[in-house]
Amino acid sequence: MNMKWLGWGSLLLGCLSGCAASSPARGARADSGGPIELDLPGVRSKAAPVAPSGKACPDDIADEPALEDKSYTGREARTWHVNVDLLAPSLEKPLLQREVHKPFTLASGPLELLIHRYLSEKGELSDATLVTLARPHEGGHCIVSSWHLGGMEGKASLVDTWAAQDGKHIIFLMKTVPTEDSLAKSANWVVVGSDGRRAWAALGTPPQHHLMVPSVKLFPNGKDLYLDIQQRYVTRLRLGPDGRFIVPTQGN
Repeated sequence: MNMKWLGWGSLLLGCLSGCAASSPARGARADSGGPIELDLPGVRSKAAPVAPSGKACPDDIADEPALEDKSYTGREARTWHVNVDLLAPSLEKPLLQREVHKPFTLASGPLELLIHRYLSEKGELSDATLVTLARPHEGGHCIVSSWHLGGMEGKASLVDTWAAQDGKHIIFLMKTVPTEDSLAKSANWVVVGSDGRRAWAALGTPPQHHLMVPSVKLFPNGKDLYLDIQQRYVTRLRLGPDGRFIVPTQGN
């Protein structure tokens, strides 16, 4: 296998059709290459439901926007769901069909990954996919983060996962494959990290965090994790302690 270290400029990262240029979030601060942290008060939205016991979602869940800065009413961080298979707590009709449910245990506690496909009014399955990270709480779930994949870009799926041995974070590799009806012409990949309190793009900065390359793989090696990106050569990136893959600068 031909292995070559490439600089950031050699990676084909971008956003899908219709997304705006990336700009820093208001009140955001970013440490060197780490996930963006928002200077937001540790309180829920006033509209966010709480459990019947009156207990709100844990304070350590970050009150942050959706990963791709899209609004999902009822799917915001720190929202409590009695039935996470419903798009919003106020809905009674299921507009989602669950395809993946994977539980994990991190240092922050249990975390669940759920992947749903949208249903039309006629009950037909769409290629549009809703990905949700949630924590069990008071007989239901508290939303940690959610994001949308697929639809006009193709059909999305979970490819692989990896959890750090110390439980500090977990990495999800997802892929969107074009379909006959999609606008995209090639597959794109998204790598997401989470510590059970928030989620972040583990490579790139939203909305420029979709890898448009032939193949991407997670490569565990002992306690370390690498990301193999197949282009003309294989670019291998190591996961940093902050849960983001380290991209070497040109010449390094």
